[in-house]
Amino acid sequence: GFEVPDADPKQAARWAFNYWRELWDVDEGEARPIMALASQWLADNMPDTADLVMLHGDYRTGNYLFDERDGRITAILDWEMCYLGDLHADLAWAIQPVFGSHIDGVFRGSDLAPPAQFLAEYEAASGNRVDPAKLHYFTIFNAWKSYILVAALGMRAARQAHNHQDVLLTFLAATGPLFVDELARLLMMEESQ
Repeated sequence: GFEVPDADPKQAARWAFNYWRELWDVDEGEARPIMALASQWLADNMPDTADLVMLHGDYRTGNYLFDERDGRITAILDWEMCYLGDLHADLAWAIQPVFGSHIDGVFRGSDLAPPAQFLAEYEAASGNRVDPAKLHYFTIFNAWKSYILVAALGMRAARQAHNHQDVLLTFLAATGPLFVDELARLLMMEESQ
């Protein structure tokens, strides 16, 4: 079952932020100023969520199966981070730099399409409008969340041998600097505006 964030328009974003912030507070290991700055920015800039949707929480290439003949998605996998919230969270997750690559000199989010094309095709298929300000918020949120996943939770699980994927979790910790760099870049953009 899912609790429904319906007390006020910011409750969905606040619940998501508080959930990950608590995990960070428990598992961080050592203070990191960029995370304090990002946490404060996220707390100060929470967007309203007009329409709640079921979010996957980790929607990207690798977490769905598709028919190679027609490109149709046949199954969506790995639902352990799903929750109710703002559609922009999953959109921003799918186009994170770490989940894509440059193909013929063009960055493709989740190796699918350039972010602008991905978002335009999403709007055309869903009828939903992508709000650039909300997408930006969740881009910062997802870099912050990703760092928590790899630098705090993953390393703690690997150190305590609570997971059969200890080697993978330790390997993924090496992606932490990518998320810190992305957070710094995004927050510097905020300062210059």
